[in-house]
Amino acid sequence: MDKYQKYILKQIEMGKIFVFSRCCPIDSESAADLNKYGAFDESADTFNITQDEDITKTQYSLIIDMEYVEANPFEGIFVHKDNQWEEVACVNKQYRILVDFNDKTDAIKFSFINKIADDYILKITYTEADKEQYYSKLEQARKDNLLATAEIKVSTGADLVNIYFQPCCDEYDHTEIKLFVPKDYVTVGGPYGPVQKPSSWSVIKKCDVPVDDFYKSINGLAYGKYAFILKQFDKNNQPLLETDYIEFSIKKPVQPEFGHINVI
Repeated sequence: MDKYQKYILKQIEMGKIFVFSRCCPIDSESAADLNKYGAFDESADTFNITQDEDITKTQYSLIIDMEYVEANPFEGIFVHKDNQWEEVACVNKQYRILVDFNDKTDAIKFSFINKIADDYILKITYTEADKEQYYSKLEQARKDNLLATAEIKVSTGADLVNIYFQPCCDEYDHTEIKLFVPKDYVTVGGPYGPVQKPSSWSVIKKCDVPVDDFYKSINGLAYGKYAFILKQFDKNNQPLLETDYIEFSIKKPVQPEFGHINVI
């Protein structure tokens, strides 16, 4: 960008990032944060568009607002895509440039009225969202929804645990519960000093819960720490839900304390 191009474009910039008043997904033009989606590199004559973390948002608007510009300095604005230039119309004092991550515009050309400056070509680059992270987030949201629907609850007694649950979805058919005891421990910091925490588990019991039951009672347990994993399946025995280790403890009942009794 030479000094003449820079001076002209600065009159339009008016505190924005480069000349764009919006750089955002097309479905959020009225509430866009330009800093989130667009960045201008003057040294490289490059404008980079960062995709939203939602990878389904592939089309973005670049809007040049001429409403408060005293005189439009452009003879035309053109986009370069598929090895050809196409002019962008100015409608209601706005140039609205649509860019697509699946069909990329690679440059925008600004032609100035009366040739007051040479044509300025702005290269367009793209930063795509992390697809693996997006799908991982969707999977976690799906699992969280199933867990919330399953409403897993635990209550313990002197030597037993009761595990309650609900079907996680309409395809539900049956449940399997595996019970574990600690295999190895690791020392971690606690509010009152170092404590031992299970680092791995050994399975000691597998329970197939009858189709019409929505709880499982397991008794004969000694005092100590345990964990279980609950799985739900459809009628074809395909897994619908699998929890992480859910820990619980069987503790010795606290005996009431009595003071000294004086017998007279």
